[in-house]
Amino acid sequence: FSGVMKRLDRTIFDISYIYLKERNDPIDPFVYHHENDTVTILTKQQDQDICNGAWLTRYHPIIEKENLDILFYPDLTMSTHAQRLAMAKLAKVQATSHGHPVTSGIPKEIMDYYISWEAAELEYDTAAHHYTEELLLLPKETMHQYYSPKSDGKRSLVTGGFYSHIKRTDDIFSGNDIPEDGNWYTCMQKPFKFQPEVDELFCGILKQDPWGQLILHMADTPSIQDNFVHRLRNEGCDMSRVHFLPVQPHHILLALYSLSDVVLDSYPAGGCTTTREVL
Repeated sequence: FSGVMKRLDRTIFDISYIYLKERNDPIDPFVYHHENDTVTILTKQQDQDICNGAWLTRYHPIIEKENLDILFYPDLTMSTHAQRLAMAKLAKVQATSHGHPVTSGIPKEIMDYYISWEAAELEYDTAAHHYTEELLLLPKETMHQYYSPKSDGKRSLVTGGFYSHIKRTDDIFSGNDIPEDGNWYTCMQKPFKFQPEVDELFCGILKQDPWGQLILHMADTPSIQDNFVHRLRNEGCDMSRVHFLPVQPHHILLALYSLSDVVLDSYPAGGCTTTREVL
């Protein structure tokens, strides 16, 4: 959403960012792009706050005093704390969007609108039943996001690393026992998107292509990883041809995509940023 927020007409909109500081990650500098925008940082105070999200109620009056016309929650389901905050009516109009293309589940008396893209939805009367909010659609003829290049064709603009020289024989791949020959089928979507429905797809590819090698994103949590491996075995996957890679620097990811024969999307939860980077 940063591209949209940067381009909003400041003669019409006064923009206030409310940042939930859940971790020690740096704040995205785009919120300081316009000098007249305000930034409010909400932090957990460990000496008085417990870990269940109740600390957010302390900030309700602060947000209410802003007297906001619209309180917009981008990527609401990406944060349990944002989800809890959104359960309170703190502005005249409250809306959310994707992130995950799924309703917040919050009644429309509190979360007034879900803003989606017409091209990504079913017919309106059907799609509207999938949301607790009132569904608003951006026109399908309009691309509602702004593209920022992540590569110049040889180098990642995220890490600055070059990737065009990387080969299948390099340690990052051979060190993970990925054979340099054969057909590489790669899916580096986040592991939580690997729902049981995708098992048949992954294993079916290997059954139909005896030269296929499946390269997947390794889960950070051992129990989740073990469960996924167990599912694939039960589906009849040839596990000698299934390879897991942990999180990689951006330029290594770009090299992997360019070296792969086929890049797969996850199912039924499809990709967004990862898919765009492949394209």
